[in-house]
Amino acid sequence: MMKNRMCKLLSLVLAASMTFSLETMPVLAEEDDDSAVYQLEESSLDADELETISEDTAVLNTAKDEASTAEKDEAAAMELDVSSAMEPDEAFTLNLGGSLSWDVSSGDVIWVKVKAGNYAKKKTHIKVSVSGVTAYISGFYDLDNARSGSTFNEYNNISDSLLFPIAWRSSYYYFKIVAQGSGQMEVTGGTAAKEPELPKVDDDFCTNEALALYNTDILSVLEGMRSIRDNVLNQSSYGRQMSDYYYSISDTIVFEVLSDSAFRADMIEKADAFMPVIKEFVAISHGQPTGYVLTEDDYENIRAMKEELFSKLGDKDRTLGENLWNKLSLKDFVGRPFKEVVDDKVLTEASETDMAYCECMVYYDGDADIASIVSKVNDVLESNGINASVDYRESENLFGTDAKYVLEVNGFSDEDIIKDILTASNIFTDVEANYEVKALTNDVSYKYEWNLKNKGQKIPTRDKNGNEKKVAGKKNSDIKFENMKKYVGKQKTRKVKVAVIDTGINYTLADFQGIVDMKNAYNYISNNNDPMDDNNHGTHVSGVIAAKNGNGYSMAGICADAQILPIKALDANGSGDTDNLAKAVKYAVDKGAKVINMSLGIRRSNGDPVMPSECKEVEKAFKYAQKKGVTIVVAAGNESKNNLSYPANSKYTISVGAIDNKDKLAYFTNKGKGLDIVAPGVSIASLIKNGEVAFLSGTSMACPAVAGVVAQMYAVNSKMTPKKVAAILKKNSRDLGTKGYDRKFGAGCVNAYKAVIAARKGK
Repeated sequence: MMKNRMCKLLSLVLAASMTFSLETMPVLAEEDDDSAVYQLEESSLDADELETISEDTAVLNTAKDEASTAEKDEAAAMELDVSSAMEPDEAFTLNLGGSLSWDVSSGDVIWVKVKAGNYAKKKTHIKVSVSGVTAYISGFYDLDNARSGSTFNEYNNISDSLLFPIAWRSSYYYFKIVAQGSGQMEVTGGTAAKEPELPKVDDDFCTNEALALYNTDILSVLEGMRSIRDNVLNQSSYGRQMSDYYYSISDTIVFEVLSDSAFRADMIEKADAFMPVIKEFVAISHGQPTGYVLTEDDYENIRAMKEELFSKLGDKDRTLGENLWNKLSLKDFVGRPFKEVVDDKVLTEASETDMAYCECMVYYDGDADIASIVSKVNDVLESNGINASVDYRESENLFGTDAKYVLEVNGFSDEDIIKDILTASNIFTDVEANYEVKALTNDVSYKYEWNLKNKGQKIPTRDKNGNEKKVAGKKNSDIKFENMKKYVGKQKTRKVKVAVIDTGINYTLADFQGIVDMKNAYNYISNNNDPMDDNNHGTHVSGVIAAKNGNGYSMAGICADAQILPIKALDANGSGDTDNLAKAVKYAVDKGAKVINMSLGIRRSNGDPVMPSECKEVEKAFKYAQKKGVTIVVAAGNESKNNLSYPANSKYTISVGAIDNKDKLAYFTNKGKGLDIVAPGVSIASLIKNGEVAFLSGTSMACPAVAGVVAQMYAVNSKMTPKKVAAILKKNSRDLGTKGYDRKFGAGCVNAYKAVIAARKGK
């Protein structure tokens, strides 16, 4: 991947100066192994996987033929004229443990394909390396993605050696190799078995760099982007606010750039159109302005790019961006030197209200037009000394007949104050704050899943100061998964639908094939049926619950009978609101979920908890779920408080705290009145959206451990109810801390084995 990563090219979109960067997962430490195809070991597989076994056996039986094909491809490759670009459909077969070579010139494009399925049980990654000539390598998990150029930035244009996870059940993985010099280039195929790692947060990959991978003009100004950030943007509060804003939306934008070729092409075209402005901005950052004058075309190109970018964002992010754009007043500078924009706007000090924003949900039963009512709201706020503008959007009233709207308050950030003022005004029949909801963070990697089987293995973790270290666990400090699995294997079970209300799921991964309810999946952020994860959180949570057992890929989930219903109610930044949360809960119940996992929480900005009485719509949805026999499992929160976050403090939920691999309370977990149970939540290995297995920590990781056990309880006994589930979990937990119930560990650590046996017996 490109070194010395520079950000902030698209800063020019929102102020001719808004910055863009993205923290990415690193490529993990490698372990080379160019071993040949091995024989499948005996494995206990369910009936659903017999077809898979047959396919893999066929692959192994034809391995010799594949090697022969690769040898022929190698011979042909030596004679290939690669002066023109290849297409993925013309890819050469690269045998793992073998190599191909060509005489190339700079800019030549070569495609190779690798069949990796027969390595899944022993290795975690394919390794493709280039020697002789420097080259960029990109990896794709199937032919369609290779044709469209859609991949994750971690596997896009990596210099000389690429590790690509064996996480998709595809006939071939495809690799694009772009020569950066002339001479003989050799491409080698191998495998690696690598440990999961903790995510790192010090390696930036930004939108301008993502675009630069596809456009040399953007690449040519990349080096100047850091000086724009450091010498201009960071010199004023307004500039810093624009930088902070992009940090908050960068996941969404980079994901779209790398995954949507049409969007990427449009962004490149628009960026090219105002390249003179970009170059002038770089010159200004170096103290060498040329006097370039902003043209009408420049303004229109920047505005058009802004509109295209904002179309990819949620309501709140789009509103905040519009606030910053409006403050810039860029159109007023057409016909004037661009340096005046920087001097008069970018370098001015911003007021505290520039980024202030909050929302409230309001209900009314009258016939008055909502626009006239909003006008009254503005007057009421002004009379209370609040200088803010109010907009609105319609929303669904899930449990009543009154009209419901979400009021968007620009210029003020405390939704509780707005709620109190509007309640006292008697304009509406009811008012609720629309609080922000936040995500709380014999398969090949099974040995790292200490939460399922703790042998005392060392697991990497971070302490509260961020220091990384490996910690040996306490033997048998786990959820008793293996005993549960043996017991369940002798029982008659049924499929159980588990709704995961989160950031979505990467449903293309091998471990999720056949277990995701795509027919009923829903995305409340984009209001469509595509729940693709653009964050990592939802994929990781879903993996803990239900990643396919025994298929050799990646990891093992807890409940082999679970079907995941992904409901995306959190955006690329892991944020959502209580309006969509209530909708998601009711939707899950109506679509047949028996278990709902909510690894998320709500708190006020000052750290105080939000109470159930303040989230009436969500509480109504919870009550609705309980009446329908649906159990809701919720994370306790990660603020290290002596009280639970909402909705863990709701009487309708099972609240879950986190422990480490020594049975110690995790330093970050909330505790206190109402805590029901704890589960492993420190350095939990599970899948993330790019196919890697990563260690993540949080009550978000503890919550799905309990949800997976609850799903298995329903699978052995369809007559389970939320009250029975809660009673069985607590009665059969592994006691920790003070004997009996306490507010640190609740009833103790979930014991999957005992809980499922008790559920089967109905007591």
